Amino acid sequence: QLFCDHRADDIVQMLLRDLGYYRGTTNGTVGPQTRTAIREFQGVTAESDAGEVSEALFEALKKKCAGSP
Repeated sequence: QLFCDHRADDIVQMLLRDLGYYRGTTNGTVGPQTRTAIREFQGVTAESDAGEVSEALFEALKKKCAGSP
C-alpha cells in the first residue's frame, strides 16, 4: 500500500509544492515544514487539519492538482 513508506511522503511533498504550499526539500521526511504545508492545505479545503500524510490527504491533493490550471 502506498502509505506504508517514504514514497507517499515524497509524492505528498511534490503535490504540495506544485500547489504552492510547500517550499522545502522533497526528501520523504515529514518534518515541520511538511506538516505546516499540510495544515495550510487542509485549512483551505476544510479537511481535517491533522497535518499528517494520509490516503484522504493524497486523494484531495491529486484532485486539487488535476483541477489546477
